[in-house]
Amino acid sequence: MRVVVDLGCFPTGRHYPGIAHLLRVAALGLAEGFLGEHLVSELPIVAIDTETTGTDPSSDRVVEVACVRWERGEIVSRKSWLVNPGRPIPKEAFDVHGISDEAVKDAPPFAAIVSELLEALQGAIPLAYNAEFDRKQLMAEIGRLSAPANPPPAFQKNADWIDPLVWARELHKLEKSRALGDVATRLGIELTNAHRATDDAEAALNVFVRFQQDTRLPRNYGAFLQEQRRLARAFVGDNLRKLALGLSPLRLDRDLRSRARSLPRLGRASAANQEARGSEVVAGLLVPESSQGRKQPLLATRAPLHRQRRAAGGFAHRAKAFPSKKRHLCRLGPQSQA
Repeated sequence: MRVVVDLGCFPTGRHYPGIAHLLRVAALGLAEGFLGEHLVSELPIVAIDTETTGTDPSSDRVVEVACVRWERGEIVSRKSWLVNPGRPIPKEAFDVHGISDEAVKDAPPFAAIVSELLEALQGAIPLAYNAEFDRKQLMAEIGRLSAPANPPPAFQKNADWIDPLVWARELHKLEKSRALGDVATRLGIELTNAHRATDDAEAALNVFVRFQQDTRLPRNYGAFLQEQRRLARAFVGDNLRKLALGLSPLRLDRDLRSRARSLPRLGRASAANQEARGSEVVAGLLVPESSQGRKQPLLATRAPLHRQRRAAGGFAHRAKAFPSKKRHLCRLGPQSQA
């Protein structure tokens, strides 16, 4: 859903002096029936978690789903269903959640519990830790059935889910892990049965409630979703740059890897010139070699793209003439000895 709302320059909703009349922002991702001006703390929220036979929503199936509902500052209901996936549960999946074929052999299929699930999700903003995974799995299951006439926000095509993982990457960015169990432990939240749907859903909800105490989170629903979208885009962009530079093996899905492979190669220097100056151009970023022979990446800042392209082609020559001016690029690691 797309509406035009006044989101404010600050989390309080207030603007810089003298420009309030100039600012109207299109808020994307709002669930139907909810306004951008609503306070996040007053929204009804339903935390969702799924356990599955694997990670591919097109072929894998749900074996457990849980909904934990939050209203007026407290948990008001917990519901969970074991689901017979209609196929054997792989050992890799069993090792994660511990749900066996024996446990689900008498459970109903997803089609038999979908009406109860829709009722539990009705009238509340969906929340999940790593929401894209749970959303794709449930959307795939619903897609195999007839579409509901009055879908809840969780199944509305343009409604964003709240994702505490996006905020954990920002608020806990100096920590080594942002896994749900590790984040919950740092916040003093109990998670007894990790990777079981009800426990994970409730832990994700409690993590989000604790995050709301941080002043960096916008208070209004519309502003909150726009900031969550911005952080999610920034994370994907950082991963694409790292993947292009080959800095680390990233567990990215196939479409992200294909986007990385399609990035334009911006370097113009010939192989002879690269070898002469002891460096190479990777996806438009100059990578000189250190004194130990390891490549030190040069990461682009937010300079315009045409300037980054110029910088990639002529940075080495400018660096020799003007060693103090490293425009548009910043060096990580020791200076090159070449």
